[in-house]
Amino acid sequence: MTDNPIRDKNVLVTGGSSETGPFICRAFADAGANVATTWFSNEDGGRDVAEYVESQGGQSLLFHLDLLKQSSIDSLIDDIKTAWARLDVLVLCCGSKGLRPFRKLSREQLDMAVDGNLKGNFMLAKELGYWMKETDSLGKIIQLSAMSAENATHSAYGIGKAAQNSMAEFLAYNLAPEVTINTVAPITIDQDPRSQTPPADGAPLGRQIHARELARMCLILCDPVFDTVTGELIRMDSGRHVVNAFPRP
Repeated sequence: MTDNPIRDKNVLVTGGSSETGPFICRAFADAGANVATTWFSNEDGGRDVAEYVESQGGQSLLFHLDLLKQSSIDSLIDDIKTAWARLDVLVLCCGSKGLRPFRKLSREQLDMAVDGNLKGNFMLAKELGYWMKETDSLGKIIQLSAMSAENATHSAYGIGKAAQNSMAEFLAYNLAPEVTINTVAPITIDQDPRSQTPPADGAPLGRQIHARELARMCLILCDPVFDTVTGELIRMDSGRHVVNAFPRP
């Protein structure tokens, strides 16, 4: 990477209050960025992240976000535009879950998976992406998906993530050349640095992915060396997809 391309830049990480989100927020704060984040059900986690950002010398912003409600999405967009003259990096880190078996899947559960993973993230990326095109912005959008998009057993969640992966290609075309958007798709993420998680079954690299590594990837994708990379899917699954495609003899 070049020398700290995001120092003093403005970064929005949705879903930064829980699970992998705080790792991503802290990574950007450590690199000298101002970090805004959102919470859905864990406000205390969001406040912890905001305090950490400020301890590193950056400006912190904290908002509530419900991806299933357009009014909440609109409010976040308005709040970001009011607080900052530009947005340099958008990290889409939140979405809806649910692995209910297909046979028992209801229309409402399917709607939630698609609305939370595709529609909500699309509206954020579209509106903020076009704003980024119009300002002197670093112009980086990174969305977190999941390898569930390639796993037919993962029901509506997998469908939602597969649609989200395709979304990046459509936005990559329409937001170019000022803004790039790329997708990072991890397998099960280890969030406890003290854990001794056994190797993932069938993974050639024989290990799980840690949230710190995912956060580092988000930082790397903001480097100018990736200015000509957009619409790409980066799998962080310890090589498991290779085994699935080409089983060992």
